[in-house]
Amino acid sequence: LGRVQAGRYQESHAGTIAKTNPQGSGYYRGTNMKVVIATSLYPPDIADPAPYVKELATRLARDHEVTIVTYGRMPEEVSGVLVSATDKRSPALIRMFRFTILLIRALRGADLLLVQSGISAEIPALIAGRVRHTILRISPEPVKRSLWRLQVRHQLQRRARTIVRDGALDRPEILPFAPYPTEAITAYEAAWERHIGD
Repeated sequence: LGRVQAGRYQESHAGTIAKTNPQGSGYYRGTNMKVVIATSLYPPDIADPAPYVKELATRLARDHEVTIVTYGRMPEEVSGVLVSATDKRSPALIRMFRFTILLIRALRGADLLLVQSGISAEIPALIAGRVRHTILRISPEPVKRSLWRLQVRHQLQRRARTIVRDGALDRPEILPFAPYPTEAITAYEAAWERHIGD
């Protein structure tokens, strides 16, 4: 699906999370991996990548042990997913330090780190160390053109084995007096199946 081998990582423009496992071939299905997702936004936040991360965690938790490390005061719970959060109201450096500590703890024994783009998740991911396989999801918004932010993104891209530029489709809206969007729901489910590589 449009993946191109580029240096040490695979880049996916079609939005597929990963088809190859760190050991060689095949997908992660059934191997019960420990997956850590580092994200700056998570529900109740509504901006991207918050809804995407929640849906991804829900789907990955069917087969894997999933932990989300995020910023937030009262993050939404997802069945089968551990959510570790640090308060957004703290000063920026303290907040990022706490996030980094949470991420280091979550990464003990982890097989896969999924990093959602955003400087407040990218810096801790660089500090926290290497895991067997790192995936970076780059959101459609361009990174601010400051030299140090570009350098952080570049370093994380060099470490990542897979880069995902797109996500699955947005969830179709179900309106009270409109017909049920069967085709849109089917396309949505198919997009997620392709996205996580089932």
